[in-house]
Amino acid sequence: MYTFISGEDTFRSRRALKELIAKLPSSAEIFYFDASIDDSVEDFFLRVEGNSLFGGMSIGVAYYPLSGKSQNAEAFLKRMKNIASASSEYIFWDGACNGVGRKKSAGGGSASGGKKSAIASDVWKKNAKRAFDFPLLKNSELKKYIQRLGEEIETILSSEDIEMLAEGFNGDLWAIRNELEKTGLAGEFQFKKQRAVDEKVFAFTDALSVGEKGEAYRLYEGMRKDGADEFCLLGAVAGALRIMIKIKSILLTNPDYRVYEAFGLHPFVLKKTLSHVRRFRFEDLKRLYGIVLETDLRLKTTSLEPETVFARLISEFSAEGGSANG
Repeated sequence: MYTFISGEDTFRSRRALKELIAKLPSSAEIFYFDASIDDSVEDFFLRVEGNSLFGGMSIGVAYYPLSGKSQNAEAFLKRMKNIASASSEYIFWDGACNGVGRKKSAGGGSASGGKKSAIASDVWKKNAKRAFDFPLLKNSELKKYIQRLGEEIETILSSEDIEMLAEGFNGDLWAIRNELEKTGLAGEFQFKKQRAVDEKVFAFTDALSVGEKGEAYRLYEGMRKDGADEFCLLGAVAGALRIMIKIKSILLTNPDYRVYEAFGLHPFVLKKTLSHVRRFRFEDLKRLYGIVLETDLRLKTTSLEPETVFARLISEFSAEGGSANG
């Protein structure tokens, strides 16, 4: 008999697998097999069944039985009826068997996938003692799950936090969980503090980019009163421009590039960065970055007061940014 776990949402399906294994009796001996890299399916079954013959409790756990190496997938399918009626227990996990592309197999050999794998998945589900399918979560279900992830690490998430995580990571629970672990604090969510800083920097950059000198200077004065150092503020603007330039250069040749995965940006930062990237031409971004570098040089090599240098930055940046926006 066997349990079959599948679905595109590998985060939740892996969790389900881990929970099943944790509930197994401590006396059980578990044999593992990864069909994407291991070679002999027969050896795997011999180990599991052999241990049962000597009175031991055997559990076989196999990964990618349908979408691993093609020869392994065929071997598992041939043994399916025997597995379903076997006295030993098996757990099969496959997160790449639903016809969504082909899984590349490690260690040589081609991987099964596509429609053939999806059809085989239905057969495996039908013959299983238990079958669990985990489709990708969307909309309200996704948001509820994100809230649950926050609760697990004692992190309070606002509805805005949850919305930003859901949109910023396109529902990727692995990435969302990783972000929560990096920024979550017991009883408070670090996004709030970081977002407040980011909002001020982006508001300042927004004002500069559209040529609103008065607003830019007002924001600059406000950040100074909050204790912001000119070098730190300039570094934040320069960093934002560097990311914009990198993203713009990539998107010019590959519009479908998944930016959030490659750069690992905070969802708020990603959203604001992309809005700026779409606004400017590549040449304009490079010119604006050049102004920032010149300002940095002035701060370090002249006797001018930082306020005077920043006033000049605002004037030059606003004029260049305003003309760039047409």
